[in-house]
Amino acid sequence: MGAIRIWTEETITIKLKEIMEEIGKFPSGGELQRMGYSSVYSAIYLNGLNIAHFRNKFNLPLRNEWNEEKAIAILRDISAKIGEFPTQIY
Repeated sequence: MGAIRIWTEETITIKLKEIMEEIGKFPSGGELQRMGYSSVYSAIYLNGLNIAHFRNKFNLPLRNEWNEEKAIAILRDISAKIGEFPTQIY
């Protein structure tokens, strides 16, 4: 694929698929920028989208996805370390 002048959801998807094939995983925003694909990263947000949208499009889990079980486990760990339920950011 040559240089893309107009980024759309479709062209972003195509480019992300190429990048995923190249590096073997879905790239983070930082990786896109370090790899010289800052235009892809910018286009995602200029089109009113985000990285999570494309991870979902490729049926990939969100990074650091929170759920009730994870939140409870982290709160229990913090509570054990500080001896009380946390009520503010330390």
